[in-house]
Order: sequence, then C-alpha cells, then structure tokens
Amino acid sequence: AAVGRNQAATGLGGELDALEKRLGLDLSQEGNRFLARDAITSVLAPWFHARRVDDLHEPFRKHGVTWGVFRSFGQALEE
Repeated sequence: AAVGRNQAATGLGGELDALEKRLGLDLSQEGNRFLARDAITSVLAPWFHARRVDDLHEPFRKHGVTWGVFRSFGQALEE
C-alpha cells in the first residue's frame, strides 16, 4: 500500500497503488513521494475538488490523517 492512512481516508488506494507500480517507486518512502508529488496531486486533486473542507474532518479523523486548513501567518495569529 502506497500511502496508508491517506488511501483509506480518500478511498483512492487502488489508484495510488497503480501509480506506485507505474512509476516504479515505493510511495511509503518520503523521498519517493516528493519525486512523485505532481503525479500524486493529479490523483488526489479531483477528490479534494469534489469536497468542502467540512467534509474532510470525519474521514481524516477516523483514519488518523494529520492535516489542517492552510492559513497565512497573520490568520494564524488572529485565530
């Protein structure tokens, strides 16, 4: 399995496993994920575009995915 928790949370395990095989990279390795970042983004982007931020909380919590909404430094200070 390429990227574990993220696969389970998104349901894209099959697509990410196929990508891993196609690229010949072990995506459980951070350096390989960096090399494949554009290809991984192409798999994940449609899933994220089809959801609102509020839709992410439960599946990510359930599967232990570390994540957060991007905030500028100023926004983080205000919150």
